Amino acid sequence: MLNLQNVKRDISKAYFSTANTAERYNILQEILKHIDDLRTTTVKQIEDGSFETIEENKVLYVIHDILAISSGLHIDSVKALVHIDSEVSHVFAELNLDSLDFVEFIMEVEEKCDVEISDYDAEGFKRISDIVSAVINK
Repeated sequence: MLNLQNVKRDISKAYFSTANTAERYNILQEILKHIDDLRTTTVKQIEDGSFETIEENKVLYVIHDILAISSGLHIDSVKALVHIDSEVSHVFAELNLDSLDFVEFIMEVEEKCDVEISDYDAEGFKRISDIVSAVINK
């Protein structure tokens, strides 16, 4: 409980330390990202020590973020469209992104997740889950 109180204090301090709307927005986005990560932690995961789903959700968040920026859509719109089992070709078609955008997307994933994905692996991605697995297993 003490940890939660410290987190609340730190969030309040960061949020109210600035009057800049853009900085406040960024702080709120970070809070929402962490809430999404925490929400995926279930009692079962805590009991058996399996946190792979949390890792998956972190990578999925990075994918959502990159696709939102690439498509110019709000991240919530991208989250509604892009799920772990979504087909990559369908996602890119829906977001009006082409093959060059896909190459740039893979490069962004590599940079943000600090991994290297071979061209061969990238060509084989059929579903978003394939990308997530490639990042987690690197």
